[in-house]
Amino acid sequence: MVRSSFASIDTEESINDSNDNVTVCVRVRKLLRQEKNRNDKNVVEHLSPNAILIDNGSSNPFTFNAVFDEGCDQADFFSSCGVTRLLDKALDGFACTVFAYGPTGSGKTHTITGPYTLFNGTGGDSTQYGLIQRSFQYLFDRINSSNAFNCVLRVSYLEVYNEKVKDLLNPSTRDSLKVRWTRNKGFHVENLFTVECETIEDILIILEEGVRHRQMGVSNSNEHSSRSHCLLLTEIMIETVSREDQTMYLHKNGMLTFVDLAGSEKLHQGSEGNLAETTNINKSLLALGNCISCLSDSHKRNGHIPYRESKLTQLLADSLGGNGITLMIACVSPSSFAMTESLNTLRYANRAKKIKNKPFVIVDPNEKEIVALRREVAALRGENQYLRTQLNVPKEQTFTELAKKSAKLRKSKEETTAPVEFPEDGSLYEMVQAYMIENESLRKDTAELGHWKEKLSRQYQEVSQENHRLQRKLDEMEALVSQALSSSNNKLQVNNHHTPPAKPNNLPPLTSPRSQPSNSFKSNTLNSNPVNGTTERVRKKSSPVQINENIGLQKSHSVPTVTDERKKPARKTSQHRPSLDSNYLTEINEKLLKDIKNLDTEIQQYQKKVKST
Repeated sequence: MVRSSFASIDTEESINDSNDNVTVCVRVRKLLRQEKNRNDKNVVEHLSPNAILIDNGSSNPFTFNAVFDEGCDQADFFSSCGVTRLLDKALDGFACTVFAYGPTGSGKTHTITGPYTLFNGTGGDSTQYGLIQRSFQYLFDRINSSNAFNCVLRVSYLEVYNEKVKDLLNPSTRDSLKVRWTRNKGFHVENLFTVECETIEDILIILEEGVRHRQMGVSNSNEHSSRSHCLLLTEIMIETVSREDQTMYLHKNGMLTFVDLAGSEKLHQGSEGNLAETTNINKSLLALGNCISCLSDSHKRNGHIPYRESKLTQLLADSLGGNGITLMIACVSPSSFAMTESLNTLRYANRAKKIKNKPFVIVDPNEKEIVALRREVAALRGENQYLRTQLNVPKEQTFTELAKKSAKLRKSKEETTAPVEFPEDGSLYEMVQAYMIENESLRKDTAELGHWKEKLSRQYQEVSQENHRLQRKLDEMEALVSQALSSSNNKLQVNNHHTPPAKPNNLPPLTSPRSQPSNSFKSNTLNSNPVNGTTERVRKKSSPVQINENIGLQKSHSVPTVTDERKKPARKTSQHRPSLDSNYLTEINEKLLKDIKNLDTEIQQYQKKVKST
């Protein structure tokens, strides 16, 4: 095996030029005692400080931001893996995440929190502290040594076990906490117990309490194997003084999250007696792998990302493809027995380094608007000072004095109708004042014209509505007239249909005895009405026997039909319409003339009103 010294990626230039990709580093642990007794070979080869190769005869080397071999201790790894940069960014208001991934027994928990002996009382010193203890010590040193800002740390500790979120600092609250999503917070856990920390001792107590309640198990490769995904959430509330205004304080909300993932493993290598536990671990890690695959693919990056498939991916949504800065630590075992799991871990990490985040500072929106307004005021003040210098405005004149002088000039302009005279040989300052007065006058005229325009528009709408109303009324009257005329014509047609033409006087009477009209026809006489001078026809009722006899006589006639018509008595038609119809039409005609006259009068009045307006 070719051994190389570990590489440092603590500087800005060594991470990424864009500073938005997920930073990935690889840490290889030592061979364990049982692996040496089993005669396992070391299959991990370091090609360079940034390249690593799994010696299986067919795989290609992998390149990452940094690769750390088994000779790197805890202190060197902390100072060189790039976590200090994330801590500085968290103090600036960014959301930062550090998570360790790898198979069971690869050293994830040892890297994040240190060995298990630190918490069970069997031994251990500060040299074995993990990233969490060293990171908080770094934060407290920064906070205590700087007077430029005030900072408060609030810490909470949780685990995701069998797709249930449990509070490690207050495990007796409920069986599972709910993960919610809001527009302001994103995915977050409800009713999570939070502790305010001021010293490193507070963090050590929280870690000891969390490890005591965390789900642990025994696996083939580790006696104290973590069987749940643990997340240490830290809210950093920063109060700083504004650079533009020393009397103004800005508030930022940074986030720092440490994630210790449970190890991926095969079912026959899982913890003893719990198959569902291993299945849920692999299921959540598979959901995390699907999210990483979608985010690393340029074609799927802008599409749907399956964050909601697991509680773990929901809590890591901002860290992967969100608005945070992320550091991934891929822990690898050098043993040939775990060669397949190590190769899968490196492929997993190789996809994760292609993920791009869009980090931004988390600031209160109200304070953000206040800062923007203050900057705008400062820019306007600078522009005002520049204009005063260009116009040769006396320095002793304040803005209030200039406003009073301009008001007097405007008042004198309003009293006189003469146009403003611009000085030909005057100074630029006086000319600008004259232009300002003219501009104010034009603005006033424009506002007055706009007022009259709105007034005329309203009056035009009123006249249009009234015209529509009168038009509807005229249409109703025309419909009424046409209906009356049609009804009268129908009545006249009915009367003309029942009245036959009169018999001529010069026709000779028929002498045939058979052609004599029956008694029923003789009973029809014409009675004259002396009141109205019209003739009315009165038909006397005949009995059914007479009607039948008349019908029989008509059937027995051999004379043509024309002769029969001549034998019928003549019916004289009236030369005048009925009095009821004529009176009705006269009344309707008078009513229509009156309504049309009223409509013409109203239209003339509105036309005069519009012309006067």
